[in-house]
Amino acid sequence: MKRFDDDRTREIYETRFALGVPEHVSVAAHETMHPLVAACSLQDVGILGPIIRLLNTPDRYGLLVNGKWHVTFAWSDDFGAYAIKLERR
Repeated sequence: MKRFDDDRTREIYETRFALGVPEHVSVAAHETMHPLVAACSLQDVGILGPIIRLLNTPDRYGLLVNGKWHVTFAWSDDFGAYAIKLERR
């Protein structure tokens, strides 16, 4: 399984910044993604805030970062969060 869905999200996870993403959004996403990657259950993810079920893709979840920006992800009990992506919805 691929942990991050795209290079921009991986770059934010590793460095806190990425081109094309406002700095305050990338910093907030970085601070959300680290505990998300470390979480062992969806209950652990719940400490980051309400978990949103995405209507158009029922196998994906989301966490609000800032305004319309969300960190979305899929979940596996064996692997944890994967296909993590910063999206503007």
